[in-house]
Amino acid sequence: MVCARLAEQATRISRLDTQELDTTGLSGRDAALAHAIYDAAIRRWLTISRLVGAGISRPFKECQPEVQASLACGAAQMLFLDRVPDHAAVSLAVEWASRHGGRKVGGFVNAGLRRLTELRGPIRARWSDGCDEIPLADGRALGLTRPILPVDDATARLSIATSHSRAFIARWIDAFGEDETRRIALHSIRSAPTIINAVHATAPIEPGEDLEPHEQSGHYVHRGDRAGLIDLLARRPDVWVQDPASSASLDVAQGLRPRVVIDVCAGRGTKTRQLAAMFPEALIVATDSDAVRRSVLAGVFAEHQRVEVTPFETLHERYAGRADLVLLDVPCSNSGVLARRVEARYRGSGQALARIARLQREIISRAMGLLSAEGRLVYATCSVEEVENGAMTRGYADQTPGLRVERDRAVKPTGGPGLPDRAWRDGSYSCLLCRMGRGGYTPDSPTQPGR
Repeated sequence: MVCARLAEQATRISRLDTQELDTTGLSGRDAALAHAIYDAAIRRWLTISRLVGAGISRPFKECQPEVQASLACGAAQMLFLDRVPDHAAVSLAVEWASRHGGRKVGGFVNAGLRRLTELRGPIRARWSDGCDEIPLADGRALGLTRPILPVDDATARLSIATSHSRAFIARWIDAFGEDETRRIALHSIRSAPTIINAVHATAPIEPGEDLEPHEQSGHYVHRGDRAGLIDLLARRPDVWVQDPASSASLDVAQGLRPRVVIDVCAGRGTKTRQLAAMFPEALIVATDSDAVRRSVLAGVFAEHQRVEVTPFETLHERYAGRADLVLLDVPCSNSGVLARRVEARYRGSGQALARIARLQREIISRAMGLLSAEGRLVYATCSVEEVENGAMTRGYADQTPGLRVERDRAVKPTGGPGLPDRAWRDGSYSCLLCRMGRGGYTPDSPTQPGR
């Protein structure tokens, strides 16, 4: 199951799909192991291909997909899952490779994984960006018996060690410097914790709900299992799963009193819930261009008295010029949430960002028609890329007469390997855009908070 899915993904590593691993039919324990193997293989694909590639007779990426999948499946367990014995990991990978490629292919995979065991050295207390070590999710490092990572190319070394595209690493170094880039890259080699937004909770949070206070006020880390989480959310509709960086996106709208709010790219409705809680007297209109997500939205808010889920196709016809506040949680590179969107770490090329930026600009332009004369627009991303964030909003405002950036906020990813879950935060950006001279905010208006 895991190998088959990895073989599919190996053919499109720079454009991985987001479909989750199907573990139907497996026991809870086996399903958890399958997800752990698959996640480790995808999350550390570049690291695995480098280390495995050092022990095979041809470049890893030139191997047929079934071979790459078998090697990645075995290596993910041997390098990153400490409870799986080597012999079990090798046996599973070789068996699948033999079944799908024959005995010769099975022998090739067996030899490659056996050589990988010779490359592993002792665990080190911390990672120091050496050529003979790779960082681990718990803050330590796996030592290697010989230098495998690039010696003279720090960008390539960090790209391979943390398994991010070189494009992301190079751009972050230019924007943030080497130290900050290492911190951001390390952030997403571990799995992100589940965080609950209880800012608008109508009753106290009980200690028995498997919740630990987060560093961000009103947020909690969920420590229980999936069943416990589902039970909590069913009992407490006043709380929901949301990272502090995501919830902070709407801080730029604090203090406003809109009557009609439109969430244009509502997805599955997390920020729609937040908007409804922030503005208890407003009508919240939610939609999404994707029919499946829109169907989920309709189910989530079927009983809500102030949230109306409307067809995307008729949004402008029904609400042109009526919105006091429009939220655009736009599609983006996901560079602030690569711990959660692991497939996105292999993208990040300049051409890809340019395509996304054009789409973002089109979304802003179309949404402007929804605003009332005093309306405001919140533009939000889960990105740390300037071209999608400040450069986008300031550039659009500069080229649009009568439009100004009222305030904006960028949140860098925090927490990571070896740090407590309560310190975890994704990356995000948000900006409040307003019209000038039409009853909206002006620099001389003392009632509006500044940036």
